[in-house]
Amino acid sequence: MRKGGGWSPKCLALATSLACPGPAPGASDVYCPIYSINSAGVNGGPTPGGMAGLRPRLTIHGTDYPTRDGTCVRDYVHVADLAYAHVLALRYLTRHSGATAFNLGNGKGFTVREVITAAERVTGRKVPLREGQRRPGDPPALVANAASARRNLGWKPRYRDLEALIDTAWRWLRSGQGIARRKKT
Repeated sequence: MRKGGGWSPKCLALATSLACPGPAPGASDVYCPIYSINSAGVNGGPTPGGMAGLRPRLTIHGTDYPTRDGTCVRDYVHVADLAYAHVLALRYLTRHSGATAFNLGNGKGFTVREVITAAERVTGRKVPLREGQRRPGDPPALVANAASARRNLGWKPRYRDLEALIDTAWRWLRSGQGIARRKKT
């Protein structure tokens, strides 16, 4: 694995720890790097979980990147699309041997501010924000090239619209199954 390539130190360390020279003889292996998962935002990031009051305010880490609004661009992919890609990857393993990696992502990048604005529209809530310094190692943009997953697995994300991505997570949170109703201590 080549160092750099715009990966943050944490992501590079994780990817390096997962990298292996290949499967054992007679075995197959598939690795699916994921960019930004649109789960329910349990980390309090610029997603519906952040709207649920998990943190008093969200911090935008860096507003001076060379992007359309100065904030980082990330490729968000819906958790249902990821699940389906992994099913297809398991099917792929039944027909192919050796080690293979497929990038999984939406293929479109959204800035942090675009995600926050869309989340505010979907949820009807204003997000309390503060602007902070860049985090060391954060690249201006990370967007997946999922062409190999499309070509070899027949996979493409169904949820490509940012508001649709956020809406499904927000509905799940509000259903009582998510963390939105968690008691504050």
